[in-house]
Amino acid sequence: MIATERAPPGARNQRNAGTDMATTVEQTSDPMRAVTPDEGRAIFDHQARRLLGISGEDFLRRWDAGEYREIADTPGNLHLMYLALLAPFAQQDR
Repeated sequence: MIATERAPPGARNQRNAGTDMATTVEQTSDPMRAVTPDEGRAIFDHQARRLLGISGEDFLRRWDAGEYREIADTPGNLHLMYLALLAPFAQQDR
């Protein structure tokens, strides 16, 4: 068991004492942008072909049928979970 100390309510963190000012955020040269449904499907399809050698649609069909259920979260097959996390890109405007 790890013991932790808790500060009393209302106590200030000494490490951050005196830093109650606004923080400015710098704009990066590569801003985030939303992808269109077509771009999302293309990204997903590219990754499925790169990782499994099958189309994104084929991966989704197999995923939905449960073909990867037993192995998806096992070592050596985490690319399946990666694709599952990307699936919403392929399923936009469906």
